[in-house]
Amino acid sequence: MRDEEGDDGDLAYDRDLQEWPQRGRKILLLEAGTVLNAKDARKAIQAGAKFLMSPVSVKVYPISALGGAQYISAIKKPFSHVPMVASQGITIDLLETYIIQGASAVVLSDAIFSKEAMNQSNFDAIQQLAYLSALRGGEAVERKRGKNHLHVV
Repeated sequence: MRDEEGDDGDLAYDRDLQEWPQRGRKILLLEAGTVLNAKDARKAIQAGAKFLMSPVSVKVYPISALGGAQYISAIKKPFSHVPMVASQGITIDLLETYIIQGASAVVLSDAIFSKEAMNQSNFDAIQQLAYLSALRGGEAVERKRGKNHLHVV
């Protein structure tokens, strides 16, 4: 459906929300879900929304069972505006692959808090793994930024 401005949107839904109180119905609280941009937020507020919901990020779990980094890459194509957090079974060596393929963040709990280190209370090993993860994560983000800013001359 297109609204008067020629934009995709649900004008009928917006109009229904605005007319609801005029039809003698009471609205205690109206919430707009999945608001993705400022224009949608303004429309929801004009329609009477008292609070808005916007996805901050989507946790993709269990990523290893869903297809790994290739799955992140595939679902980022239609949902490029949604930050995705890859979770479960990711190793430090694969961290960059997930970031380059489109993950906004990765959960490395199994990689950092290895069962062996935890069973031995080896907090030095955990600290080293956390440091290595942060270092590699930062490098991956910088490489991704570099790829996104490459210009062909």
